[in-house]
Amino acid sequence: MRISILARLGIGLVVLMGLAGCRSPVKILFCPVNLPFTNAASPIAALKTPAKVDCVVRLRGVVGDRVPLIEAQVYQLQDRTDTIWVLTDNTTRQSGAEVYIKGIVRFQSVPINGKETGEFYIEEQRERE
Repeated sequence: MRISILARLGIGLVVLMGLAGCRSPVKILFCPVNLPFTNAASPIAALKTPAKVDCVVRLRGVVGDRVPLIEAQVYQLQDRTDTIWVLTDNTTRQSGAEVYIKGIVRFQSVPINGKETGEFYIEEQRERE
């Protein structure tokens, strides 16, 4: 059975909405793709690998589609290499805005008919103010 891209996106968004309400403590690592203690932005395409899950990264890109949640939102971030969904409690992000963010790479497994159709996404972290 083939699942359309829109169906996968819908499933992924439902899963991400559930994650917005159940954050738990996790280990946080610095990924080799991102240089620790610098402000270098990682290319999105380099993040979509199991080795990067739970790693802290910095990203720069343009906000695309947005999905509002209760006290949060999910938005698509695009750079020159790829796109990725970002879960954030910052509800002021607007489509078309260029942003520079810090976040943790996550993966939500969605097995369908024995095949993995999960999605990588970023859990945005607020900088200390």
